[in-house]
Amino acid sequence: MKTKILLAFAAVLYIAWNLFFLDKYPIIDLDDACMAEPAWSFVNTGHFSAPSFEGSYGLEKSDIYHGRLYIASISPFFKLFGVGPFQARIGSFLTGLFVLFLTYLIAKKLFSNSVALKSIILLSISGLFIICAHRARQEMLLVLFILLSFYLFLTSVEKKSILLFFFAGLIAGLSADIHLNGVIVPIMLFVLFVHEYKLRFIKEKGFWVCMAGVLTGVLWWIITHIMLDINLFNEQWNGFVMKEIGTPGASSGFNLIKLCANELKRYIFWFWSTTAHRNMVELVLLMIGLGGVAMKRGKNENILIVSILTFVIMFTLIVSQKAPYYIFLFFPFLIILFVKGLENVKLSKYIFAAFVLFYITLMFFVSMKYDDVNYSNYGHEVRNYVPPGRSVLADTILWFAFNDQKFYSELSYSYYYKVTKKDVASYLKDKNIEYVVFGRDQIESFVDSRYFKSNYQLVTTLYDEYFGSGGMLKKDTNRYLTLVYRKKR
Repeated sequence: MKTKILLAFAAVLYIAWNLFFLDKYPIIDLDDACMAEPAWSFVNTGHFSAPSFEGSYGLEKSDIYHGRLYIASISPFFKLFGVGPFQARIGSFLTGLFVLFLTYLIAKKLFSNSVALKSIILLSISGLFIICAHRARQEMLLVLFILLSFYLFLTSVEKKSILLFFFAGLIAGLSADIHLNGVIVPIMLFVLFVHEYKLRFIKEKGFWVCMAGVLTGVLWWIITHIMLDINLFNEQWNGFVMKEIGTPGASSGFNLIKLCANELKRYIFWFWSTTAHRNMVELVLLMIGLGGVAMKRGKNENILIVSILTFVIMFTLIVSQKAPYYIFLFFPFLIILFVKGLENVKLSKYIFAAFVLFYITLMFFVSMKYDDVNYSNYGHEVRNYVPPGRSVLADTILWFAFNDQKFYSELSYSYYYKVTKKDVASYLKDKNIEYVVFGRDQIESFVDSRYFKSNYQLVTTLYDEYFGSGGMLKKDTNRYLTLVYRKKR
């Protein structure tokens, strides 16, 4: 009874901590705004549009490139509570609670209640989980779909349920409508069928029913992304996916060594390049548990290994962006495998305790460093120098502060130039930009423009400990700078 009370108290404290730091850590960035804008537009107009990117591959008409399921999932929070960073991020945190629940169910089904409980304890306080639970991005919802599809597959095999096979495939097929990385989920299912049934998978009715589910999900994506406006889809696909993002080896050709070396950057960035190389502690501890798996493993351990390898290989071959937080897509599998592997390692209790202590220490430092972050105050301070109703070109994160007036993201100029090949002067004239609000390092091309120098004047320079300068800290002041320019009258 005392244990249950202690766990309940820890859960309440954990939720309270996350809610307090939800819009503080990580610092609000452009992805939060880029995901929030089409969701807010959907609430107000019924269209997934992004007006701040007017003239950029038709985004002001509809954001076809990003997954509709994720954008739709955060819209109700805007509808109920208005627009803001907290409302944009709360969906990821709530989804994270379901991710923990599914992780528990999977670990319990494959191994034991003890492994399941330890897995969700570690996962819930891990750096990757907290970052993904505190961002208005698609990773958390995508992981929910990955785990749900995986769990339905396990249950389907166990119960020989044709219906569950279909839903496992449907969830996998719909995953691409959360994030394009979701195309890996059907591949994972295919690999799991091969692992489970060997070459006999082709004769299994469940396989074909599952693929029918995948096809249904893919058909949904085709209808909601392509068929609604084929020309607009082609414009955004060719512009964003092929030009802005591209595919691995698109410019250099297929070279497996280069592809692997490039993929390695993802893991180097997460484990080595963090402050004081702190995540090397995480890597060493993970390797100890995985070493235990290498000493003794069974069928269920192999299922997890196969799933992890599928993501690692697909990341190498088809995912060009080397964002470290993509590791989270297979991280629950990795944590379960680690906890199970500890059973074969001496001093396993101490290693587990060390892992928990490491993660809690990181949470403590987050608490110390980010407790006074206040985006709302920063936004209000900037708005004091920009009158209502005026058109403003600004750092993308300021969309939350200026969503009720004509606002252009700083990224829109780079897209505008690539599409039109016109210079800064043409952009400022075409959009009739009255105010420019950036960090100095973000607007160098503007400041150096003869037209800008002649037609805009500096109104004020704002200092903030967390926001401004495009995230580039000014070492001489140890603060971030935001410059506000006004068009001369």
